[in-house]
Amino acid sequence: MNPMILFDYVYYTIAYLYANNFGYKAEKEYIGVVFLSLIQFFNILTIFEMLNASIFDLLKINPLIITLLGCLLLSLLNIVRYKKIITYNELSNRWDTEGNRSVLAKKIGVVFYIILTVVLFIYTIAG
Repeated sequence: MNPMILFDYVYYTIAYLYANNFGYKAEKEYIGVVFLSLIQFFNILTIFEMLNASIFDLLKINPLIITLLGCLLLSLLNIVRYKKIITYNELSNRWDTEGNRSVLAKKIGVVFYIILTVVLFIYTIAG
């Protein structure tokens, strides 16, 4: 599976759920970008930690600064992607025509991916 399609669907799902559950339709795209960037950064840190190559030790910089810079960089890249390359509306047109079973299965997959990412991140950082 192309990881960009996975990230596109995670972004779309987060933005969609945020807009429909909290009623902030104007901010949904930015919330989707920020949350996706945080999840992506958790993935990067988890991979580094699993390889026993702590990015914090390698760079000798305050972990908070690395985290903020990493999330900011990923957010900027994701904003470019989801504002210029493929927009929320294009993703919505692609996935709004799916059947209810397919949508439910994909949303369960997104939730599983997010939970797995957070659990692995906590496990590798704590261990």
